[in-house]
Amino acid sequence: MLKKILIVDDESTTLFAYQKLFQEPGVAVITAQTIEEVEALLNDHQFDIVITDLRLSGKKTQGGFDIIRFTKEHHPETKVIIVTAYGSSEVTAKAYELGASYYLEKPVPIRTLRETLQLLGIGRPDTQTTHGGAIDRSDMKQNEGSRDRATLME
Repeated sequence: MLKKILIVDDESTTLFAYQKLFQEPGVAVITAQTIEEVEALLNDHQFDIVITDLRLSGKKTQGGFDIIRFTKEHHPETKVIIVTAYGSSEVTAKAYELGASYYLEKPVPIRTLRETLQLLGIGRPDTQTTHGGAIDRSDMKQNEGSRDRATLME
């Protein structure tokens, strides 16, 4: 069965890199740069995972929160990963409160991104990025009260 990932970032180079990183047989990777694009895509398609940057369009807004809200309102089963370079304990708490499955702070190692997707059922184990084919969770800590949520540790 085809798995679908929606990646949201206002930087085209980041979208290109993520698309190349996650594209593999059985996985469709779609990208968007604006909240409007995301809403249109979510109105027409079901995604397994949405990966979104917190800040979009270079503004001091937190459009990623709007994307979490919209995703969870229209597709509650879709997992959301939020990625940001502007993290804080308040941002983390709000992301989880809105329904994010994972919260990662930039720079995020490629290994961590792949392992996070594997935890959500997408991707195959990569022996170069995992230890013996097992997922290494040493870069993550569990969020209290949730088995599916993790925060990248510095």
